[in-house]
Order: sequence, then structure tokens, then C-alpha cells
Amino acid sequence: MKGKYRIYTLALMIIICVIIGVTFMVSAARLEEIYKQQTLLSIQETKKAFLKDTVNNLIVDIDALRSDRRDYYAALVAETSARFDGMADMPKDSYVNIVSEYFDQQATTETWTVIMWDTVSDEAVYNPNAIDEINWEATVECVESELAVCEIIELGDLQLLIGIDQELIDTEVKNLIHDRVHQMSFSEGGYIWVNEITNFEGGDGYAFRVIHPNLPETEGMLLSTEMTDEKGEKLYLAELIGLKAQGEVYNMYYFKKLDSEEVAKKLSYSKLYEPYNWAIGMGMYLDDLQAFTDKTNAESRALASRLIIGLILFFTIVVLLGFGVQISIERKSYLMAKSRLEDEANRDALTGVFNRRYGTSLMTELFEDFKKHGHSTMIMMFDIDRFKKINDTYGHDFGDETLIAVSRSLQILIRSTDTYIRWGG
Repeated sequence: MKGKYRIYTLALMIIICVIIGVTFMVSAARLEEIYKQQTLLSIQETKKAFLKDTVNNLIVDIDALRSDRRDYYAALVAETSARFDGMADMPKDSYVNIVSEYFDQQATTETWTVIMWDTVSDEAVYNPNAIDEINWEATVECVESELAVCEIIELGDLQLLIGIDQELIDTEVKNLIHDRVHQMSFSEGGYIWVNEITNFEGGDGYAFRVIHPNLPETEGMLLSTEMTDEKGEKLYLAELIGLKAQGEVYNMYYFKKLDSEEVAKKLSYSKLYEPYNWAIGMGMYLDDLQAFTDKTNAESRALASRLIIGLILFFTIVVLLGFGVQISIERKSYLMAKSRLEDEANRDALTGVFNRRYGTSLMTELFEDFKKHGHSTMIMMFDIDRFKKINDTYGHDFGDETLIAVSRSLQILIRSTDTYIRWGG
């Protein structure tokens, strides 16, 4: 019987190993395809994060440049204002002449927006920028809306407004960003480009190309949402829709590589920079992904073949060990359960000490030992006086608590080699 059991066990092991091997081989092919797809998605997600971070970093640079240039011109305006602010005692004509000469002699007069107003005659006495004159309040309100920084100096009947046009700062920042982007270099054919949107409804000339390091000769070119990629997809229309809806968009399209006739799939990320209506984008080609996954899959197939043999051996060992462990656990569980059941059968349910059944068995063993070897055993029996009265007076629950308390007290007094039994009653 035992031999048959072993044969059945061995046959079962072989069947399990064969099933595992076949299952593994079938699963490996499926896993290879899943792994391939997941690898492509993982690499794409990594590239997406890189594109987004790079564009966002450029936007941070633009904001920092705008802030820096504004701070610079704010300091320049404050310094120039302080120059004229200390001329309170000067005659009006002299003051006008000094201010006029100062700004006329500036090497970059176009940098400044200046107008001096005589409140008595209610007219401009110095207006080098040819600002439309209405009245002082209306002129200031009109001019201030276009200035990044400005200050107004009051000198008697004269009011002097000096400031820096926001357009000047934006022009400087755009030129700096243009040069910076052209100096950037990225691997895998990546580059940043910038298109300025002038019509968010789309159509011909909806935007023009501001920066394109790979095709600098196209900078300034008008763009249309009808333009298509190499596969006929309207890439600019898809970009515009995404920017209008979410302010940013990922896009897939096909584009010729620089200095090559090869058309490759490209992943791009674009984000709208609202102060300039710039669509700032960056793209990277994805054709390198297929070669990478093919190489990885070839390596994984070779590894899978080696793993099949190792896996079968491993599961054979595991089954044998598991079989042995199972027998051992079952035997241990059986002995523990048997011991627990015997202990429960030999214990008094109320006090937890040994019961009469166990006491009878133990004294039988001790008597047999006495007859064979002459070993003597001391037996002491006692009861609780007037216990019935306790039950009758206080109830059986109190009587039970009394038995439990007496048992606990006596268990403290006896030795570990003694046996304490509730005989009954």
C-alpha cells in the first residue's frame, strides 16, 4: 500500500511539473507581448515626463527673465526719478530744459516713455514719444496700462511721468529666450520650438513660427491648422484644440528627420504660455523604441528557455519538500490536537484543575508502580465545610466562584510535582 502511495505521489509530481512547464511556455509568449507593450508605454511615459519638465523649466526661465528685467528697469526708473526729484527750487523753464536735455541725450531714448505736463496751461511741455494728449489724468491712465514700471514726479505746476514700456521688456526677454533655445542641445533628435498664436480660432495664418533651432530659416513663417504631417494628420489643429481645452497637450505625428528623408514617429508636448500666447513645444522621435524592445525580447526569450528547466527542477524540489513538510505539519497538528483534547478531557470545566477521570487513571498508574517497584504515594483529600449552605444562601454562581478561588489558592501552595484533582461534589 505504501509503495502504491509513493508511485501515485511521483506520478502526481510529474504531471504537476509538466503542467507547470507547458503553462509557463504558453504564458511566456503572452507575457512577452505584454512586456513589450508595457516597455513601450514605460519608455513613452518617461519621455513624456522629460518633455513636460523641459518645457516647464523653460517657462520658469522666461518668468525669471521677465522678473529680472522688470527689477532692473524699476531700479533704473527709481534712480532717474531721484535725479529729478531734488530740483524743487528750480524755475519751471530750467527744469523743463534739464529734463528735455537729459532724455534727448540718452543713447537709448526709445527705452523711456516720458511726458511732462504743465498743469497751469494744461498741456504737455515735453512729449518725445508723441503720446496722444487729452488731459493729464486721461493721459496717465492710458500710458500706465502699457508700462511695466513708472513713477510720477510732482514739481510745482509740472508733472513728470517716466516709465519703461512692457513691450520693451518682453522684446528683450523674447530675444534672450530665442538665443538660449538655439544654444540648447538634446539627445535623440529632441529640440524645443515656439509658435506664437495670433488667432485661437485657427485657420490660415493662425500662428507664426518664433523659434525653431532645427529649421531656423522658417522662423517667422505663417502656420495653418490645415497643415498636415507625413501621414496626412493635421498636427497644428490637434495642438490648438488641446491648448484651448487644457492649456497643454501631448501629440503623436510623423515628421522627417533633420538632414534625412526618413520619416519617423514623433512624440511632442506643447504648453501655452499665456503672457505671450506662445505655444512652447518639444518633441522626440520614437523609432528607437522598437529596436530596444526587440533586443530586450530576444534576451528575455533566451532567459525564459533556461528558466523552464530550472523552474521544473525547482518545483520538483518544492513538491517533495512540501510533501514532507505537510506530513510533518499534519503529524504535529495531530499530536497537538490529541494533547489538547486529552487535556480538555482531563480538566474540570469550572476550576481548570484535573478532574476525577484523570485522577482515577493517575492513581491506577501509581498503584501499579507501587506493586512493581514499591514506590509510595501520598494522597490527601479534603472538602469545604458547609458548602451547601453557601450555595443555598448566596446561590450556585457564588458557590462556583468559591470553588474557583479555593482552587487558585491551593495551586499556589502545592509543588510543581504535585497533582491537584477535583474529585467531585
